[in-house]
Amino acid sequence: MAKIRITLAVALLAPALILMGSEQETNVPQLSGAAISLPIVYNIQLQVRADLGGTAFNLPNGSTFNSVTSNLNDAGNVAVKVNTIGLTTSPGLWFGGHGSGSAVYNANDNDALLSDPFVNQSNQVSFPRFASASAANDGLYLYDNATGQTTRVTSGPLGATSYTNPEINDNGLIGMRVKFNTPQALGTYNVATTAFINYVTETLGDPNSRYSFLYAPAFNNNNRLAAQANINGEASTYKEVRVWNADGTSTLVAAGDSNIGPVFFAMDNSISMNNLNQVAFTTRTSPAASTRRIVVGDGTTTTMFPTVSDGAGFTSIDFFAPSINDVGLVAFRGNDNQPTPRDSVFVTDGVTFQRIAGVNDTLPTDAGPQVVAFLMGGVSLNNQGEVAFGVQFTGGANAIYVAYQGGTPTPTPTVAPTATPTATPTATPTATPSVSPTATATVSPTATPTATPPASPTPSPTATTTPPPTATPTATPAAQTINLSTRMRVLTGDNVGIGGFIITGTAPKHVLLRAIGPSITGVPGVLADPVMELHRPGAAPITNDNWRDDPAQEAAIIATGIPPTNDFESAIDATLDPGAYTAVVRGNNNTTGVALVEVYDLNPGVDSKLANLSTRAFVSTGDDIVIAGFILGNQSGNDRIVVRGIGPSLTALGVPGALANPTLELRDNNGALVLGNNDWQDDAAQAAELTAAGLAPTDPLESGLAATLPPGPYTALLAGSNNGTGVGVVEVYDLGAP
Repeated sequence: MAKIRITLAVALLAPALILMGSEQETNVPQLSGAAISLPIVYNIQLQVRADLGGTAFNLPNGSTFNSVTSNLNDAGNVAVKVNTIGLTTSPGLWFGGHGSGSAVYNANDNDALLSDPFVNQSNQVSFPRFASASAANDGLYLYDNATGQTTRVTSGPLGATSYTNPEINDNGLIGMRVKFNTPQALGTYNVATTAFINYVTETLGDPNSRYSFLYAPAFNNNNRLAAQANINGEASTYKEVRVWNADGTSTLVAAGDSNIGPVFFAMDNSISMNNLNQVAFTTRTSPAASTRRIVVGDGTTTTMFPTVSDGAGFTSIDFFAPSINDVGLVAFRGNDNQPTPRDSVFVTDGVTFQRIAGVNDTLPTDAGPQVVAFLMGGVSLNNQGEVAFGVQFTGGANAIYVAYQGGTPTPTPTVAPTATPTATPTATPTATPSVSPTATATVSPTATPTATPPASPTPSPTATTTPPPTATPTATPAAQTINLSTRMRVLTGDNVGIGGFIITGTAPKHVLLRAIGPSITGVPGVLADPVMELHRPGAAPITNDNWRDDPAQEAAIIATGIPPTNDFESAIDATLDPGAYTAVVRGNNNTTGVALVEVYDLNPGVDSKLANLSTRAFVSTGDDIVIAGFILGNQSGNDRIVVRGIGPSLTALGVPGALANPTLELRDNNGALVLGNNDWQDDAAQAAELTAAGLAPTDPLESGLAATLPPGPYTALLAGSNNGTGVGVVEVYDLGAP
């Protein structure tokens, strides 16, 4: 069969390429190593494409992957997790490169889950499998392209219950974090000898350890493991970045407290490390968000890259690990500096920043050119300066690309895997987390959105802030709400945070719910330890305190690409049937503070959507008003939205201390006012639209807005007239095409 090669030569257009001046160069030296000069002329080539229920490229039709991160080696070969293969719900592994490849492993288990894989220079791929129908099939797996075989190499070691970032190096060792029910450790597993070496363990497993929590590691060919750690006796906001040796000794690379620094503030959890023992991570170097930057250090030399406000061609950095290679380059995701910022893939040597591709770009596919709506997962950089990245198109399909250096790459053959008997697929299971529910009164949802509001200091979720293109020559499908969030002050009793949302349509919806508190910056009195409950129709509630509590949930949440950045925050990954749901957020041990409740649509291409979201909370003044955010995306057409601010009518429902006279403001991603309203009948035309939609508030003092909006992020601010306070409800309704 003839192979299809789909590539795009990248033309560099200002301001995609920015050279820092000599003054900045003295502060931002290039990294050591045999440097590759930027700019690089890239050919962007499609490797694999998947579309739920549709056609695919280099995969069986109907296959899916979303929020996955691919891994790239120096030969230009890629390994990536496939969420579902063909028309089954069984996960698998894809391997290939230079435009060819295939699914080389199928779990043949509709219950099983895989995490993102790692590939070494010998084309061996390591990955964990968990939550299988039979626990005997869980463990560490290794695919070897030389033989086409996938083998479970261990179900241990030593009673381990889960694995994080199991990365195989060129010595045949797998470096990872392992969990032994409660304590976690960093160590290596030797595939050839089956020997496990423990580098360091948390205090719960080793009373002599100074490390209360170990984060996901990076591993290199020197058999060193790098990771962040919380320290006994220090605040939970304090972290160290260290590189460990097999004998347990370590080198301190960086340290800092999210609140007081003094040098590094709010270091992101995800890191990478090259074979020079240089660790790349993202942090702020002051309390100000404008100082967010990439830092590279090895314990001796620390390289500070330009900040997001230095005019280096990018205006934000996403919360995925920057990928560092051995020749002086770092790849990362972030927004560019266009008037409408585009989430983009960049490569840099610390001085020159080159944009490779991103949102609103048109990329070649086997089905013709398609426009990028969102980026997907993290990026992977090899020693040739080539970059693997994932995208979602405006039509909903997902794809993995590699930006190869110029010239036409030679296809690398993929050994066909040995056939494995495939079990007959069962009905698609609902991905319900196995958490112990706690009995709590369920509040009927009204409806409110959950996108991280631009006005909120909470970090923006992975790449959903840039709208897809709006101009098409034919009738354009309306955008839909793909992310809903509300920032509020969580109190106790009846004044906990209550977020309701409604899923409409026919297909199950894969969602991620998050309750964010400690990682909110710039707002006093955040909720230190949020607890979230998801109330479902006809089923027991799901409760989560700390998102890493359940190993299966932790892996599923990490796989979405948007895990919380603080271990005391809550998250639930679930697949929900159409219906009404309620998320209740309270403080552990009846604590109070400002929190953010969020709902992310992880499969916007299916026949269902987040149609309605409402949040009930105490509305105070200043920073403690209620702020709801929503993001419109997935399609490029305008969408009709109704926003309501409810207060006085809550009294008749038995809610004490209701907000007497709510006011609403709807603002765009630049903070500009789109519409404002005090009493919903103030504007006759608006009142008529609300009435026609069946959404007229029942009290004349309540607020309502109707607006036709293009794709993008928006914020609804609920406050009290004349600084009034009380319990209020902010609601967002997605009415579809105008």
